[in-house]
Amino acid sequence: MTLPNDIIYDILPHLHDDMRALYRCLLVNRLWCRITVPILWCRPFTISSKPFTNKHRTSRTLIIQTYVSCLNQDELAYLIPYRIEFLDIRPTLFPYEKYLQELSDNAIDKGVKGWFQGKKLTFPFVEYDHRAEAITYSLWRMFMRQCVKIQSVSIMPLYVRSGISNVPNFSASMSALSHVRSFTCRIDWSDSAEKYQKTIQLLQKLELVCKKITHMKVYIHEKADPGVLNAIVQIIKVQKGIKEVSFKNNMILKGNLYQFRPLLVPVMESQANYVTSLAFRSVKFNDVSIIALAGFHSLESLCLQKCRNMTKEHSVILSAASFRLKFLSLLRNSWSNSITSALIAKAGVNLQQMVLDNVCTETTQAALDHCPNLTILYIEVSVYNYNLITWIGSTKIQQLEVSFGGIFRLSTEDTTKSLQLLGEHLPTSVIYLKLDGLYISNEAFTNFIDNCKAPLSTLIISIDCYYDFEESVLTVLDFVSKHKTLKKYGNYDNNSNNRYVQNVSIRELENRGIKILNTYDIKSLSSKAF
Repeated sequence: MTLPNDIIYDILPHLHDDMRALYRCLLVNRLWCRITVPILWCRPFTISSKPFTNKHRTSRTLIIQTYVSCLNQDELAYLIPYRIEFLDIRPTLFPYEKYLQELSDNAIDKGVKGWFQGKKLTFPFVEYDHRAEAITYSLWRMFMRQCVKIQSVSIMPLYVRSGISNVPNFSASMSALSHVRSFTCRIDWSDSAEKYQKTIQLLQKLELVCKKITHMKVYIHEKADPGVLNAIVQIIKVQKGIKEVSFKNNMILKGNLYQFRPLLVPVMESQANYVTSLAFRSVKFNDVSIIALAGFHSLESLCLQKCRNMTKEHSVILSAASFRLKFLSLLRNSWSNSITSALIAKAGVNLQQMVLDNVCTETTQAALDHCPNLTILYIEVSVYNYNLITWIGSTKIQQLEVSFGGIFRLSTEDTTKSLQLLGEHLPTSVIYLKLDGLYISNEAFTNFIDNCKAPLSTLIISIDCYYDFEESVLTVLDFVSKHKTLKKYGNYDNNSNNRYVQNVSIRELENRGIKILNTYDIKSLSSKAF
C-alpha cells in the first residue's frame, strides 16, 4: 500500500529531531528526498543536544562549505580581495540556504572557523579575522537575500571571533527576519566597542522588521552598553504578543546582581496580558520590579534562580496577583523559607509542576496544604528529611526527579536512608523516575528496586560510586521481569555510554523492548527556561 503524498508531507516533519531516521528517508525515493532535505537544513547547526566532538566540528565545516557553494556571483566577488580560494565549489542540488530557520552568529562563526581549519589555511591572526569576517558577511547577505522564513535569531557577540557583520550594507533585504518567533541576545561587559555598535545596529534593524516574537531570552551584564539595553527595550515594545521571557544577568564578577527594572517595566506595560512564562536568574528584586511582576495577569510559569532581595512584603504583593501558576521553579535563591512557602501557597491548586531545592518542613507543608494537583516534581535533597519523603508518598505525582545533594554531596549513609524510605513511600502514580547523585552501594539500589511498587515506564539513574554497573543493570532486569511496565532506561554515569555497547545485560534490556537512553536524550525539569 502506498501512502498519499500529502500524508507523507505531514508525517516526515515529526521526525525533525531524529537525524538518523531523516538520513534514511533521503534514500527512499525522489519525493521523500525533496521533503526531507528542507527538514534537515532548517536547523543545520543544531546537533540535537549531543556532546560536541570532532565529528560534529567536521559537520559544521561541511555545512559552511555547502553554504559557500550557494553564494551568488556578487557575494563571491566580495571575497576576491581576501584571496580565498574556492576550488572545491560545486553547484548544489538544492537551494539549501532557503531552508534555514535558525540564524545564530555564534554558530556561523564557529562553522567559518572550522571551515578555514579544514582548508588548512594559515595566515596571521589579524588577517584571519578579516577573512573570516568577509566570509561571515557574505553568508549573512545570502541568508537575508534567500531565506524564506527565519524563525529564530541568536546574537552572542562575545563569542563571535570575527564580529557581527556590517548590517547596514544589507539592511534592505532584512525582510527575511520578519517571521522571527524566538530571539536570544547575550551581551557581556567585556564586548569590544566595535561589537557593541554592530550589535546595536542589528538590534535596531530587528526592531523594524521583527514584530511577531513570542519567545525571548535576554542575558545581559550590568556593565553592558546602555545602547544595547535600550535597543532590546524597543524590540520588546513593538511586539504583538510575547509568550515566554527569560532574563539573566551574566555575572562575571560575583555579587553584582542587576536590577531589571529598565527591562521589566516596558515588558509589563506592553506584554502583561500576553506573557505566560517568566524566568529570572541572578536578579536582584526591588519594589518596582515586584509590582511589575504582579501585573502579569496571564502568567502560568515562573522560574526564579539565584535571585535575592525578595522580602515578606514582596510575597504579600505577589499573593494578591491575579495570575495562576501551573509551573514554579525555585532554585538557589537567597531569601527565607517563609517567602518560598508563600510563593508555593500562591501557586495553590493550579500548580502542576514544581522545581524546589529549599526542602524543609515549612515548604513541604505549604505544598501539602495548598498544592494537591502536583503531577511533576523535581527536588534537591541536601539532608535526610523524613517529612519530605512521606509527603511525596501522599501525592499523586506522575513524574519525579530527585537530586541527592544538589550542589552539595549527601553522605552515603543519608542517601541510602533517603532512598530506602523513598522506595517504601513512592506513590503508585509515578511512571517516570529520575534519581541523580546516588552515592550508594548496589545493595542499597537493589533494596530500593525491591521495595518500589510504582509501575515505572521510565527509569533514569546516576550512581556516583560504590556500585557495579553490571549488577545495577541486572537489578533493573529483575524489575522488568517483575512489573513488565518499564519502557525506557538510562544510566548517565561517566562511563555508562561506553559500557552500553558491550554490556550483555543492556542488550537483554533492548531485546525485551526497552529503549536505552543516551546522555544527550536525558533532560531535566530543573533546566527549563534556561
